[in-house]
Amino acid sequence: AYADIILSFLGGNVGIGVGQSAGKVLKIVRMLRVMRVIRMLRFFGELRVMLQMVFNSLMSLFWLMAFLAVLLYAFAILLTKGVTDFVRGVAEQPELTDLVEDLQSKYGSLFLTMYSLFQGMTGGISWGEIATPLLEVGIFYFLLILVFLCFTIFSVLNIVTGVFVDGAIEMAKRDRSILIEKEKRARQAVASHLLELLEAIDVDGSGCICADELQQALADDEIVLFMRALQVDFHNASDLLNMLDSDGDGTV
Repeated sequence: AYADIILSFLGGNVGIGVGQSAGKVLKIVRMLRVMRVIRMLRFFGELRVMLQMVFNSLMSLFWLMAFLAVLLYAFAILLTKGVTDFVRGVAEQPELTDLVEDLQSKYGSLFLTMYSLFQGMTGGISWGEIATPLLEVGIFYFLLILVFLCFTIFSVLNIVTGVFVDGAIEMAKRDRSILIEKEKRARQAVASHLLELLEAIDVDGSGCICADELQQALADDEIVLFMRALQVDFHNASDLLNMLDSDGDGTV
């Protein structure tokens, strides 16, 4: 194919100036590069499907972020209000200065509270670091943040992961190139197993299987189970040999 392209270009260059010929050569080089890239794209089918899955999941990702934003906002309002009231009440107690500074660094504003909750649910920091200081604020707020963490970690994130995985699997089932590739791999695997089966039956390693070797193989439980796994279930050695013996010489 490359030779035809080159000849077609060079054939039209007879009688044309050197400058125009050089331009044609450059075009040929560029076309060869493009064709090489196109041929390489066949080997990146899985990458193409993966990228397509990522783009198709953007809508689900958008709704996930919207839901998490609402959830974080709702819990952050309650926690920020509770911490703010607590800090105002103990502002005149110097022995609680460290606790107040810790609470203000994590729950000093609505944004800081949402950020702390997001870190706790995603593993940015240990959930104990954001939950333990709330014991001093009140058991209600401590239990509230535990409910948030349990709900998001054990429920929301796992459900979201399942949705993304299910969507990717369904898309892979609908992709024609993946289906063809799976079918090719399945056929190659079956062919490899059949070759192993024939080598196991050929005890003397002659490359041919006679009736005695086949009868002996059918007496081996492991070989029989192997044949059944390949959906080759023949109890009579002569029937199997006759089916495989195309030239009628008694060997396969």
